[in-house]
Amino acid sequence: MAEHKLKFPEKLVGKRIVLVYPELKHAKILMKSYNNPAIGPNLKHDWKNRTLKEQKDWIIRRKKKREKGEQLLYLILYKKTRSLIGSCNLQKIDIKNKTAEAGIWILPDFQNKGYAYEAMNLLLDYGFKKLNLDKIYYLAYSYNKESQRFAEKLGFKKKGIEKERYLRKNKLINRAIYLMLKSR
Repeated sequence: MAEHKLKFPEKLVGKRIVLVYPELKHAKILMKSYNNPAIGPNLKHDWKNRTLKEQKDWIIRRKKKREKGEQLLYLILYKKTRSLIGSCNLQKIDIKNKTAEAGIWILPDFQNKGYAYEAMNLLLDYGFKKLNLDKIYYLAYSYNKESQRFAEKLGFKKKGIEKERYLRKNKLINRAIYLMLKSR
């Protein structure tokens, strides 16, 4: 993938939230969040708890992907307290073909309060307006019905199902594919 010519913004600011790059100082709280059984299994089909070292390594890898223009990952902080409430990203950024894949997670105490919607709209606006993307995909495991409803609330259109895409707990699972066009 070609190096990205634009410099990604260090933060995006919304009404109630601010999106910032993850830093090593966030490793412990990210590890705790990722290891939360209400979060982790919805992020990876082969989810397992992370150690602090693994979480720090993950942050370093994300930084390298950002520097290459391949991924833009933000932590979602509650603006008033600067406390972590989730994370969102554009990954698999392909400037040449004007596509990317979006993802998000929100801690249980902050779900269904509009924070995910606000964060994802900041990120989608940046992707379409600043990166000039034409298509952004959103993927959700078949068992995560809330994520699928969220994609539809944002305006993503369901384009298909990857049948038996991943093995999870000795069972093949499907993944729904959603798409949003720039002309949303």
